[in-house]
Amino acid sequence: MILFIVLTAILCVYRGMQLWALHPPKEKNTQSPPQTSLIICYRNNGGYLRQNIDHFLSQQHDCFECIVVNDFSEHLQAEKKAWQTIKDGRLRVYHLAEHQKSHKGKKNALSFAIDKAQYEHLVFTDSDCVAPSKEWLNAISAPLNTHQISIGYAPFFKEPSLLNKLIRFDCFLAALDYLTFAKVGMPYMGVGRNMGYLKSTFLKGDGFKKHATLDSGDDDLFIQQHSKESSTEICITKESFVYSKAKASMYEFILQKSRHVSTAPKYKKSDIFLLSTLYFLRLSWWILLLLLTCTSKNTTLICAIVLFRILVSEALCFRLYKRFKEQDLVFTSFILEPILLLFYPLFHLGSLTLKHQRR
Repeated sequence: MILFIVLTAILCVYRGMQLWALHPPKEKNTQSPPQTSLIICYRNNGGYLRQNIDHFLSQQHDCFECIVVNDFSEHLQAEKKAWQTIKDGRLRVYHLAEHQKSHKGKKNALSFAIDKAQYEHLVFTDSDCVAPSKEWLNAISAPLNTHQISIGYAPFFKEPSLLNKLIRFDCFLAALDYLTFAKVGMPYMGVGRNMGYLKSTFLKGDGFKKHATLDSGDDDLFIQQHSKESSTEICITKESFVYSKAKASMYEFILQKSRHVSTAPKYKKSDIFLLSTLYFLRLSWWILLLLLTCTSKNTTLICAIVLFRILVSEALCFRLYKRFKEQDLVFTSFILEPILLLFYPLFHLGSLTLKHQRR
């Protein structure tokens, strides 16, 4: 029982730390956004990107270019013809062929785009993302005036299904962790759907060469590589969010998460220890709750502890849910958390056994 109380206190204190770290900025950044190169790479998803390209070209940014790289999509000639119908002087579209590949995943396309970028400040998103706010590019690029890396939040669109809530909750929970630790000077990852960094930082670290053999890692392993010597800032204003569609099936979700966690063994040992500790603290709380429910006669105390965590932790977290526009998840979080914790070993197993295919 004492261990259960201690774990509850630790988790509540950590939630308070997240609330403190992720408070909105007191003063709005008044600096002019830097000249920026927006980079989007895709494979076999050109139709969706063209439908939403106006979300990016209509950004209220004083000076930016948009570089789109078609990374060896099928029907290459049809793709070239389709892009010719979009006329905008800030848009540059490149089409890569298979013989030009030198890295796995989309690292080759990203390296190509970075080489073509004419500005020092680079912002990245994915072809299936949408930026609802016309201030998105200003928001995510603004930290690059004073920092070398900018990390944002990339949630999923809301849909009426339990799977959608589970995926969004996983995204939200992961973001709370990596944004919190980035804010306190311990960045360990970012998401390629919404981040930025300096071109000089990329070139200084020899690009993606240190992890070129891995399919993934163009975002989190880049942060791992540069977190010691680079200054990192988070961007969590509502204008800085970009949205994408969540996976429609459990298999697709497992495949996606398996690809994401496949880079975890390459993290620094200190970060592996940190993330493992957080996972086992959360899992241990639920295991102890189950054991105590089955064996302890002091059900009143158990209920009081659980209620305490719900009231303290979730009351604190509600402000975070609201800040990240995920208020509907607060009412199901105590159902989603144990489900998600049980799935994590499956994700790691999947990273070893499933064939990852980039769309």
